[in-house]
Amino acid sequence: MTQGVGVSVGLAKYQKIRQWLEDGINKGIWRDQSPLPPETEIAAQFGTSRMTARRAIMELVAEDRLQRLAGVGTFVKTKKAASSLLKIKNIADEVKDRGNQYANQLLLLEDTAAPAKAAAGLEIKLNTPIYHSQILHFENQQPIQLESRYINKTLVPDYVEQAFNSEFTPASFLQKHYPLTKVLFYVEARIGNDFESDQLALGEDNAVLVILRKTWSKEGLISYTELVHPGHAYQLGGELNFSTQF
Repeated sequence: MTQGVGVSVGLAKYQKIRQWLEDGINKGIWRDQSPLPPETEIAAQFGTSRMTARRAIMELVAEDRLQRLAGVGTFVKTKKAASSLLKIKNIADEVKDRGNQYANQLLLLEDTAAPAKAAAGLEIKLNTPIYHSQILHFENQQPIQLESRYINKTLVPDYVEQAFNSEFTPASFLQKHYPLTKVLFYVEARIGNDFESDQLALGEDNAVLVILRKTWSKEGLISYTELVHPGHAYQLGGELNFSTQF
């Protein structure tokens, strides 16, 4: 039986199989698009019939957790995380609002000279002193976003002093102390570079969806951010409501 996955006693066999499969998916033993063991193998592990194993699988197919391909097998179905294009929201809040577990890893927090893209993004001169942070965000232990944020050091002098963690993100800090007044963003799809592919565990499918965002507060243009997401597991959307009164 697959290591690291347990089942509860007192359940019907198909329920035990279903729980075993769900635990394996949730713990990342089977990731997006990973094939499941054959029904016959699952049935043998639980000492039951192939039809019982199929019942558990088909329940998860009906709930959009699994995908069956005739003559090929059963796979974990990719569930794309979604962000709004029309709302500026902390990624931690987005993940929690979906009922999932959020965590992050601070990769970098430094005082540096602005490279060309940061200078252009912050509308400052090349090599102007700035702050730069990189954070990897996780949803259910899977990397969902690589955030590279460049901060105008003059306008946000206390940024580098912050102890960012899973409960205190750069976005939450800026929202609290430097409320935004204006946002400009662009969206692009491209191939991830080696660093992005490694951090986001992209494998052979290294397409990424990138949001490039400038944010202003009353102090001025304070932040230029690159938000890189796995292209196969992320989507953007929004909703506009219009009044008939003008």
